Amino acid sequence: MRAAKKVLVDEQGTLLDGIRVDGAAAVTAVIEDEDAHAAPYEEAVEPALRELIEELGGAPDAVSHGIGQVRTVALAPVRRRLREVVETSDDPGDLTDTVRGLYRESRSRRLPAAVAAAVASVRGAVAVGLATGDVRWQVDPAGSCGPDCADNAAAGPRAAGTPFPSGAVHPPTEPGCTCRLVEL
Repeated sequence: MRAAKKVLVDEQGTLLDGIRVDGAAAVTAVIEDEDAHAAPYEEAVEPALRELIEELGGAPDAVSHGIGQVRTVALAPVRRRLREVVETSDDPGDLTDTVRGLYRESRSRRLPAAVAAAVASVRGAVAVGLATGDVRWQVDPAGSCGPDCADNAAAGPRAAGTPFPSGAVHPPTEPGCTCRLVEL
């Protein structure tokens, strides 16, 4: 988590410096190249995800599930909001204020949620990969899951790798999902 937060803080500083020099063009550069934007975050979280996979005895390719969560939960909303602000204003002051608020929110909420979702996704992918029979979706009663998770749990056992009613093969179905797969 610390490594990902460091990437976020560095990115914010670079973006603010870029706005001072190039205005909206600095923001546009982040918006236009999703892979370049995601690469430092992926490099920051990948070692910890690989370590988790190894501890759980899973296949190394499970890391892609976690990386996908970082892109979806943390980075996509930032890029969407940056796109919106660039489309409505090219004022450096507006851009600077938006970047500061957006990155503050990302540091305190989006990035921790993305890391938690990445861990849950890796755990789910490993559980599916290691299962030799049926699995069932188990909702954490203390979790913040929605109706998709309740539907998945109510659907009963499935062969590992078979989609549940939500379309998910394993948790999480949404950021904050704390469900697990249980092998029967």
